[in-house]
Amino acid sequence: METDDLVEVASFTYQPEAQTAMILLEQNGIASEMSGAETVNAHALLSNAIGGIRVLVSRSDYAKAKSIIDEDMKTKKEESGTTCYHCESKNVVKVPVTWKTIILGILTLGIYYPAGFKRYLCKDCGRRLSHFVMT
Repeated sequence: METDDLVEVASFTYQPEAQTAMILLEQNGIASEMSGAETVNAHALLSNAIGGIRVLVSRSDYAKAKSIIDEDMKTKKEESGTTCYHCESKNVVKVPVTWKTIILGILTLGIYYPAGFKRYLCKDCGRRLSHFVMT
């Protein structure tokens, strides 16, 4: 594939996401290449600075590749959601942050930083769930 003929079809923060997109394109008969993976692997914090890991396809395959990746992203977004890891129920609600949590954060850290643990409650089994989220 000639590099002059390549266009970016998608950009990802992490290499496994980009590789998954490339496999999906390959399954649909579209050749693709990855750009920026070495830099991100060496210094992960540079991912946003360089535009992430880019998946490149030929200009002639761009429209088909874009529709395939967009459809896959849409499906993943619809399927995502919090599932109880005890009973595998989707009947899970987010527990709001209380004033006690805010005060505890201020006393221990000096500030309240809302990122970190997200708390959920399973309506079916009644168990509390915690997810650590890097934001």
